[in-house]
Amino acid sequence: MRQQPAALPATYDTGTTDMNQALSHGTRLRQLRLAALPSAVPWGRRVLRQTLREWQLESMSDTALLLVSELVTNAVKASGNSARGDHPPMEWQIIALTVRLTDTSLALEVWDANPAPPVPQGPDLTSDGGRGLVIVEALGDKWGHHAADGGKVVWCEIAFPG
Repeated sequence: MRQQPAALPATYDTGTTDMNQALSHGTRLRQLRLAALPSAVPWGRRVLRQTLREWQLESMSDTALLLVSELVTNAVKASGNSARGDHPPMEWQIIALTVRLTDTSLALEVWDANPAPPVPQGPDLTSDGGRGLVIVEALGDKWGHHAADGGKVVWCEIAFPG
């Protein structure tokens, strides 16, 4: 039996339209739906790297790639796709990455189906994890979260220099 991914809310459904859309007020947008698995992190980075290249924003790559890694990792963890081996879940959870270019910043948004808000943890030097939102807060010019379509969006912005 073939596994079907969980449905993504309509507002995050990219359908078959061009994923590099021009919005009415000049904002550019790229959206990507991914299975909420560890492999989503390198795929998210790959799409972001290509997007920044297309938009001629390679100078923002280092910071943006680190931020998207942290946001996608947190979404994968929040989605709870921890099944391994011979018994995967009947439906994989889906996350959505949105890269948005505005007049003043590059915005990264990650939707997941878990409505629980993200909780920044204090840095623990002995722990293997728990520093993702600390990194997002330190490197992003703004960040936050909001409820969306039965889940949440965690987002950050990187302002253009000058």
